[in-house]
Amino acid sequence: MNKFLLSLVLLILFIYPVFAQDKVIEPISEQKEGVFGGMIEFVTKYFLWFVVAIVGVIIAVFIIMLIKRMKKRIDPFLSDYKKVRKLCKFSRDSSIKHVYMVSDKNLTYMGKYLGECITNDGFKNILLFRFKKWYLFWIPLFLDFFDLVKEDFVIRCNLNKVYKYRWKDPKTGEEQEKQVELSHDIVYKDGDKLIIRGFGMERVRYFFYPVMRDKEGNIVDKKLEIFARERDSALIDVLYNQTEDFANISRELVNMNASARFFVKTGQMLEKKSGE
Repeated sequence: MNKFLLSLVLLILFIYPVFAQDKVIEPISEQKEGVFGGMIEFVTKYFLWFVVAIVGVIIAVFIIMLIKRMKKRIDPFLSDYKKVRKLCKFSRDSSIKHVYMVSDKNLTYMGKYLGECITNDGFKNILLFRFKKWYLFWIPLFLDFFDLVKEDFVIRCNLNKVYKYRWKDPKTGEEQEKQVELSHDIVYKDGDKLIIRGFGMERVRYFFYPVMRDKEGNIVDKKLEIFARERDSALIDVLYNQTEDFANISRELVNMNASARFFVKTGQMLEKKSGE
């Protein structure tokens, strides 16, 4: 939503100089006179008030969103997704243009390439887009310098051909661990394209994952493994935030306590006067 507000401001700044010029608009034909000509005259005459009204609405919406964001609970999985998304843009390969998925003899177009990165959890993350955001359809893509219009998403491809994943036994309900050897590499580069091998695409929380199968031809159910790996990555960010909060709270407690401040600066305990 913040990107939407930014795009509106950019559009206003782009259009306003055109209408702000002091030019005499002469009618081309008599058809422009009447209601249509009156509308043009009204808009050009009060264009500044329209701009003020739009800016006021944007400010009001921004304040409402800020209040909601302050009340909103922290989502560590969303924070991890945003971090991966920024890393993908930072590690973008300028020679790649498009992303495809191949399954046996079928070739499916996934979208236009925006970037990629490899993370410590063993995933190759590919950032791409295929469609515009529905509320920004009127902005052409060649003006989208900050990727505000693109409805982007991240596909995560496992780089390990042999890996272990967790699954639940349907009879006992106990969680077990199984080792699977994949029959092929998940992703590879072909000229100006990235090719992803898979038999479909499944969304888990914020990321997309290709559906895979092992050498025996069975579909690999890796939902529990995906959750475990995303959970571990998200918990690291939570631990960093908790450590930072603890350090800030400890500093505030020291500042509020006169004896603690004296001990930190001098290394000696502050003696209390008799009767206190």
